[in-house]
Amino acid sequence: MSTHGAQVMRFLVFGGAATAIHWTVMWSLGIIGFLPIVATSMGAVVGSVVNYIFQFFWTFNGVSRHEKAIPVYVCTVVLAWVANAGFYYLLTLFSEMGAAVAQVSTSIAVAAMNFILYKRIVFHERVS
Repeated sequence: MSTHGAQVMRFLVFGGAATAIHWTVMWSLGIIGFLPIVATSMGAVVGSVVNYIFQFFWTFNGVSRHEKAIPVYVCTVVLAWVANAGFYYLLTLFSEMGAAVAQVSTSIAVAAMNFILYKRIVFHERVS
C-alpha cells in the first residue's frame, strides 16, 4: 500500500474509533439519564478531542503547534457539522434517495472534505 493509501486507512480507522467513542459516551450518558441532546453533544465533544489526538499524532504526524492547530481543527469540526446538515438536507430534498443512503453519501463527502482539510491545513504549520 502506498504512503498516501496507508494514511487514508489510518484516517478512516482512527476516525471510526473516535466515532465509536462518541457513540459510547452518548449511550452511557443516556443510560444514566442525560437528555439525548446533551448525551450526543457531550459524546461529540469527547469524540472530537480523541479524533484530534489520533489524527495529529498517528495519521498526519502533525508538525503544527497545538495552539495553532487546535483552533483550526475546531473550525473544521464546525464546518463538518454544517456540511453534514447541508449535504443531507439537499440530498433528501432534491433526490430520490432515502434517508439512510443520503446519510451514507453525506458521511463519505464530509470524510473526504475532512481528510483534505486535515492534511493541507490543520496539521501543518502555515507560513505567516
